[in-house]
Amino acid sequence: FRINEPMDTWLTLHTSYRDIAKVFTKVDLEAIRLEKMINNSNYRYLYLGETEGLFGGVYHTFNRNIHLVKEAQARKLMNEIGIYTVLIGVDGATTRDKTAFVPTVVLNNGQGIVLDYFYHDPIKNGALSNDRLVPYVQNWLDLFNKRWGIRHTQRIEMIYDSASADLRLVCAYRLPKRYVHTSYSQKNIVQMAQIMQNAFSRNVLYILDDNGIFNYVTNRKEYYFHPLVTQLESVIWDEDGKGFDKMVENDVTDALTYSIAFYFKNPNAIYFPKLKDYYERSDE
Repeated sequence: FRINEPMDTWLTLHTSYRDIAKVFTKVDLEAIRLEKMINNSNYRYLYLGETEGLFGGVYHTFNRNIHLVKEAQARKLMNEIGIYTVLIGVDGATTRDKTAFVPTVVLNNGQGIVLDYFYHDPIKNGALSNDRLVPYVQNWLDLFNKRWGIRHTQRIEMIYDSASADLRLVCAYRLPKRYVHTSYSQKNIVQMAQIMQNAFSRNVLYILDDNGIFNYVTNRKEYYFHPLVTQLESVIWDEDGKGFDKMVENDVTDALTYSIAFYFKNPNAIYFPKLKDYYERSDE
C-alpha cells in the first residue's frame, strides 16, 4: 500500500476504525481511546491500520526511557510499597542456547520490578550440565536475596519452560523448600506476548538498569551488557505472525515471559489491587 499510494496508476484505499465507528459500542470506543493514550504504537497499528515504523516488534510497548529504573528508584519503591511476592522465570539449556533465571519482585500495589538476573552463555563461557550449573545459580540466589533483603521465609515461585524438565528437577532437589518449582505448560506464544505488551503499556512492569550484568560463571561484571533489554527491543514475529523469528535470540525474554504470564494470565492481576485503566509512571 505505501509503495503504490503515491502512484497515479493505482487507486489506494486506506480505512480505519473511524470509518465504522458507528457500529461500535461505547465500551469499544472507550477501549480504543484508552489504547491511544497508553499504547499509541499499537493503537496506530491495530485501529488506524498503520504499519510504517513498527517493524513487527513483539514487545513494542517496552520503552527504555520509561521502564528502566536505577537501583535507588527500585529500592525506594520496594521500601515504600512493600513486597507482595517474588517470581523467577527460567529458560534453560545446556548446549548452544542460553540459560536465564529472571526474577521479578511484585509489589503490594501489583507493579513488578525485574531485578538482577542470572544469565549463562555456553558458547562464550563453556557448556555446563545442569548439575554443574546449579551451584552458580545457588550463589546468585544467595547474593540476590541478601542484596534486596528478601526474607528467609518469603515463598519464591520458580516457573520453568516445560522443555527444561531436567533443570527443574535438579533445582527442586538442590534448593531449599521455600522455592516452589512449576512448569509452564500449554504455551500460547501470541497470548503470552500480549500479556507482556499489556504489562509494559500499563506501566505495571519495570526493569532494573544495573549498568550491565554480573557473570557468575566467570565471576566478573560485564558492563553495558543487558541482554534482556536488547532482546525486548529486537525480538520480532516470524512471517506467519504466530511465533518468533528464530534468527533473533529470545532466551531472556522467554524466561521473563514465563513468570509474567504465570502471574498476569489472571486478567484481574494486571489491575491489582483495584481496577485501574493504567498505572502512572513510577516517577510520578
